[in-house]
Amino acid sequence: MNWIVPAGADVDVRVYVPIAIACILLAGIAKAGFGGLGVAIMPLLLAALPDARIAAGLWLPLLLACDVLTYRKYTRECAWRPILLLAPGTLAASTAHMIWPKGISPSAIQT
Repeated sequence: MNWIVPAGADVDVRVYVPIAIACILLAGIAKAGFGGLGVAIMPLLLAALPDARIAAGLWLPLLLACDVLTYRKYTRECAWRPILLLAPGTLAASTAHMIWPKGISPSAIQT
């Protein structure tokens, strides 16, 4: 069961898995229109994971997958123009982050 826990996270699987499942369920409920529940997701993940970078790194791909699946289901009601305008930048940023995983240090962007 250690393959479930992200690399570098020193957490107990018995604590992490129920919290991750609760976060996934909350994301589904939030995506269904009850957006107020979505604010509880990151604090729950931060309770299970010691590092905010690991929590955000797990959560962003899940949110992107939820959005893609939502658009596949509701293709007729979808406004494609904003998606097509935002998709190139999103793909470029995601690709750049995969190539340069450490990101930019805060000291590099301070003036």
